[in-house]
Amino acid sequence: MTTYITQGRFTSQAVAGILERPEDRFNAVAELMSASGGTLLDYYVTFGDYDFLLISENDSEQDVLAALLTVTSTGTVSDLRTVPALTSVEAKAVYEKAHDIRAEFKPLGGED
Repeated sequence: MTTYITQGRFTSQAVAGILERPEDRFNAVAELMSASGGTLLDYYVTFGDYDFLLISENDSEQDVLAALLTVTSTGTVSDLRTVPALTSVEAKAVYEKAHDIRAEFKPLGGED
């Protein structure tokens, strides 16, 4: 499974709802991720440019997009930003592969 990190902002509609009826949204977001075939690993409320950060896993980029479109359609979140993430072990394997490829790569203007 691929790990995804999603950041986003609450709209004023969401903030009004939060203040009217405070709740822990972890389970609701976990259900959304599950419905799309994934798993919510963690949910954080953050300060700064973004209001929340999610860490999830899913096998399909299309399924991640379906979940994000679903929540965006409610009008309660905006400015979603999602990136895939690698563990340090997964990254090391990528570094090793790039190292091997680089040994064979002929750069532009390089010798034949």
